[in-house]
Amino acid sequence: MKREFTTRTLIVASVSLVLVAIVGLLYFTRSAGGERATPFGDAISVLEGEPGDVVAVVDGTEISSAQVQAYLILAAGPGPGPAQGVGAPFTEAEYVDLLINNELLYQEALRRGHGPTDDEVMALAVQVKDSLLEAMKANTSEASQLRDVFEQVEGTAYHVDVYDSSPEMLDGFRRQIAINALRNEVIETLPPADRNNIDKREAAIDEFVASLRSVADIAIFDS
Repeated sequence: MKREFTTRTLIVASVSLVLVAIVGLLYFTRSAGGERATPFGDAISVLEGEPGDVVAVVDGTEISSAQVQAYLILAAGPGPGPAQGVGAPFTEAEYVDLLINNELLYQEALRRGHGPTDDEVMALAVQVKDSLLEAMKANTSEASQLRDVFEQVEGTAYHVDVYDSSPEMLDGFRRQIAINALRNEVIETLPPADRNNIDKREAAIDEFVASLRSVADIAIFDS
């Protein structure tokens, strides 16, 4: 049976593999105990290397195998897999499918005028950066794990210090804002009594994504 992608997984994973990894850190640091935190540095090394083969094309936009491989590295680490929080990690094919769905959501968000301004993107980047930096100051095991995680990627485009200047991170934040706005638009079409019902919200998003897929030009290649 094909795994159902809920609203939560779509939104978390919509922000690019990079931000999926960041969100995943919060789960990993709570579950890894005294072990080394996620193999975040290994995943980022993959992202910063060659993009690899194209695993899918979504209305002209390519999805690279590097994105998928970086996810698989994170999913193999301690704790629940990124973009989920519970349950088994997505398989490679399921994760490709999830990336396709979120690329479609982003493209549709832009078509509907939900692309954020540079100021909006910067505001979110600074907010997330400041929150993480503040969290890392604490004398807790979670803070220690976060510090370890970012030590693994010091000097890269994915370190917390450059969240507000890294093109890769800013692109992720831009996608997050756009897709969240589109999600809200879809939820607003529900009857008021249903908008706070998580199952009905997820069903609405699932139906909307299915409608996008039905008219999209999608090619998936064997990895």
